[in-house]
Amino acid sequence: MKKGITAWPEYDRCGHWCLIIEKEKGLLSLEDIMRTAREWEWDYYLLQLDCYSEDFELNFTPLPDGGDRAILYRAEDAFGDQFIE
Repeated sequence: MKKGITAWPEYDRCGHWCLIIEKEKGLLSLEDIMRTAREWEWDYYLLQLDCYSEDFELNFTPLPDGGDRAILYRAEDAFGDQFIE
């Protein structure tokens, strides 16, 4: 995994499994997210974008100062077997 980036599995407040990817300093790029997810487990993932509110920290632990975080959900969990061809 790239230096300064960590990943771990967690359950959101609704009990759904997700993969958390966090970068200590700076913003995560899509390439960072994809590389880290592949290193964790090859799968189809959905990236959650919260464009509605700024209460991200109510659902998960606080963001690191100057860092960034991405939340990935397994596509199969959302769409079932219909998603996988």
